[in-house]
Amino acid sequence: MSLANTYPPFTFNDEKVYPGEIDQDEQYIILNPSIGTAYYGTISPVGAGTFTVVQANSDYPRNVSLSILGVAGGMGGTATVSGKDQFGNTISETLGFGSAAGGGTVNGTKVFAKVGTATVTTVGLGGTAVGSAYLGVATAGTPRFGLPARVRVVGDLKSATWIDADVAKMLNVNAAGTSAVAVVLDSSVKIDVAGGIVSADSFVINYRSSFTAEANQFIT
Repeated sequence: MSLANTYPPFTFNDEKVYPGEIDQDEQYIILNPSIGTAYYGTISPVGAGTFTVVQANSDYPRNVSLSILGVAGGMGGTATVSGKDQFGNTISETLGFGSAAGGGTVNGTKVFAKVGTATVTTVGLGGTAVGSAYLGVATAGTPRFGLPARVRVVGDLKSATWIDADVAKMLNVNAAGTSAVAVVLDSSVKIDVAGGIVSADSFVINYRSSFTAEANQFIT
């Protein structure tokens, strides 16, 4: 095992080094994240279509959103998305929602650093419905951002600051509700702020991974 197991971009002459030996907190900055229902692109035709890429790479590793919108009395559907996570691993996810008036939006739970392919099947189009399907970034509800190191346990997350319209606000760490941030099992953090994330927001995340390369496990 090596440092690369926890910090993929780094190696150290094949020596076995783990975060505890470095003895310092790490900082990850999310600066003015992109927003947009169709950040990654469109899926067409809306009945059973494939993904048309607008932007394949995420600005930051994060979870995706599926939007199926239209004029029908009820629209919904399911999409399957494939791509890469922040460590370069191939991942896929299926997400969707039931038929609702005018359609709707749902967030995924996996973190994508790159989106490669996606397909969608819609339901409840109501005859002459006209609609569109998009793949975007999650900004409200359950936004998640992947960290560049393996973090998993509660103690790995040390502090988090939300820069809200140039005003610094501390987020509650590993808590529920608004103004809170919490570690998720896939080395990501979920961020819940009032009004959802907007492009003027920034976040400073301080963490220290408890992953040990020798034992290939987290210290709890």
